[in-house]
Amino acid sequence: MIDSKIFKIDELLQLLLDDPSRRGWIETVEILPDHHFPFASPDATALCAVRCGGQYLRFSKGPEKRYYWNGIGDDFKTPEIALIALLQAPIPPHFKLVRSSDEG
Repeated sequence: MIDSKIFKIDELLQLLLDDPSRRGWIETVEILPDHHFPFASPDATALCAVRCGGQYLRFSKGPEKRYYWNGIGDDFKTPEIALIALLQAPIPPHFKLVRSSDEG
């Protein structure tokens, strides 16, 4: 069994997220462990969501079975599962638009 006490969480996250394909956009991502969507009913259960700008990470259960970004995210249950999903996520489609408008 791997002893979790031997890891430094900041260093572990840095190693996991330091991928050239994620540079630039990963810094804008939030894992929201107690998130309520804006139009949810007042008695709705909080979700663990992954947000980048106005887009949320979601998993397609259809034939393609992949992660994608849209306006309605999935409940990843825990921050750990959300992080694993984020590591498999593509670049958010709106990110290039945001970056190019910032530069202009």
